[in-house]
Amino acid sequence: MSLNSSAIITIDGQQFRQFKYLSLLQPIDGHHEFSVHIYTDWLLALGRTAISLLGKEVLITINAVLDNGRTEGLLFNGIVSNVTMGGTADGNLEYCIVNGGCPTILMDNNPDIHCYEQQKLSVIIQEHLKACKGFVNEIKINPATDSLLRYTVQYRESSYRFIRRLAEQRGEWFFYNGQQLFFGKYKPKEWNVNYPLNVQEFSINAGISPGKGIHKNYEYRKGCLYTEEWPSLNNGSSYVQQACSASNQLYNQPSLYRSRDSFSSQAQSELSRLVAIYEQHIVANRVTVKGKSGNAGVRVGDIINLSNGKDKRLQGSFLLTKVHHHYSGNGTYYNLFEGIAAETAMPKVVLDNSPYCESQRAIIVDNNDPKGLGRVKVRFDWQTSESSPWIRIVMPYGGPGKGVYFVPEINEEVWVAFEGSNPELPYVLGAQYNGRETPEWNDSENNIKVIKTRSGHTIQFNDSAGKEQISIHNKVGNSITFDSWDKSISIKSPESIYLEAKQLFINTQENIAICAGESFSCYTGKDLNLQATELLQLRAESENNLVAEKHTIHAKEVECTAGKIKLESTKENLEIICAAQIDIQSKEKISLF
Repeated sequence: MSLNSSAIITIDGQQFRQFKYLSLLQPIDGHHEFSVHIYTDWLLALGRTAISLLGKEVLITINAVLDNGRTEGLLFNGIVSNVTMGGTADGNLEYCIVNGGCPTILMDNNPDIHCYEQQKLSVIIQEHLKACKGFVNEIKINPATDSLLRYTVQYRESSYRFIRRLAEQRGEWFFYNGQQLFFGKYKPKEWNVNYPLNVQEFSINAGISPGKGIHKNYEYRKGCLYTEEWPSLNNGSSYVQQACSASNQLYNQPSLYRSRDSFSSQAQSELSRLVAIYEQHIVANRVTVKGKSGNAGVRVGDIINLSNGKDKRLQGSFLLTKVHHHYSGNGTYYNLFEGIAAETAMPKVVLDNSPYCESQRAIIVDNNDPKGLGRVKVRFDWQTSESSPWIRIVMPYGGPGKGVYFVPEINEEVWVAFEGSNPELPYVLGAQYNGRETPEWNDSENNIKVIKTRSGHTIQFNDSAGKEQISIHNKVGNSITFDSWDKSISIKSPESIYLEAKQLFINTQENIAICAGESFSCYTGKDLNLQATELLQLRAESENNLVAEKHTIHAKEVECTAGKIKLESTKENLEIICAAQIDIQSKEKISLF
């Protein structure tokens, strides 16, 4: 604790050197908050009202003289977000409490929806951190991994919540230290502090926690299920090593975990990195420190090298994760700090921290999948020129060389769900009709079921009583109809019907009738056999011609009856051979010449 300290609060360029109390809370994973209790007469003397301070920039300066005579100072830039005015219980003194936060509160806008396609992490971060630019001395963006992100969605989140989530998903630092705003890697300032010289009290806590797990993730583009076991870490100070050793011994059964993260085609390496940073996060929180100090210069993100003048075994280096500054009007200053072991320090990592995304409609914008997986791109109502990545469609049946394959057309409406409710993992459940795109087969009794493509290819099922049938037809009039009512099959075509096979068998229990409007031709490569158990009749209205190399008739009895019969051999002899008598009769004369 420092009893010889001074503080100046500057609001909108006007300084307040006398006030009752100042509190400044600085967590590494959240907004900083300050509260200043000032006297109303100071405002009146400056010609200001308390409410006129809203939204104004604040600079807090605290200089604390330590026991060794050295002065350490705090600088904090913030914004007034709230003022409270009132009077004391005795009714003699009015007061004003000025509350506010760090510039990151400007990122806490209303929940918004936005997406980024093929963008680097640093580019996304830069876009959102610019909201703080006018109030922050320096913004440093240096992600540990700045790869191209395939598809990133901010869904019903403020900018701050979105960036905080990205940091927690990827194990990146994201914090404000009072002057600088960091995202990613940074170089911490180190302080050498001593107990009991300038650290009045402290406690080091070491604990056990489960740290064994198996992570699984399915990469559908390669059809692979990847499995990664959490690495066993046991580095750092002796406190960390003992905590890790005890944890691994007691929690020796790994937990099975299925990832719901949105990975790229490099899923295996991304999964390996995820389990590594998550295990490091677990280890980082097994040894922590809490203490009280009079050093006003310490900030979140700084490292304190704590030495112990009374017990050398109870000391170490810690990265500060929270500092709470307290200053009273009589010049008394102290801070309460918290931290994690510096050797294994790791930002907070949270699994499955994606916002909940409900199923919703979308419009197909592309269906020409370059990988041939039957995927589509869709555009949600909250997108303008952007679209989803290539996403899969749920089919009723599928597999190699088999399945049902229906891909929606461009500009059609579909219903989209999300794996694990993650907005970055959409998939299509099916298509939908709407008020402008209505079905043409509406039936009050729900008798009609139809499959129809954009060019008119149609399969229709009719379950109407007495009209049950299945029909297959196209836009030019070709059709096949299976009629259940009259037990018939009808095949129609306005032009031609072709049947082609190695063998063709037609078998009926009763009649076969073939009718041609003009010609009927029958051709075989070899034999043509016509056989009837009773009557075989060939009839022509005008002329019947039989043309062959050799014509043979075998029968028990042959009768030829005609208005005129002519037998003529144009080259060879005509032989009439009979096993019995030959009778030649004529109603007139018989000529032999």
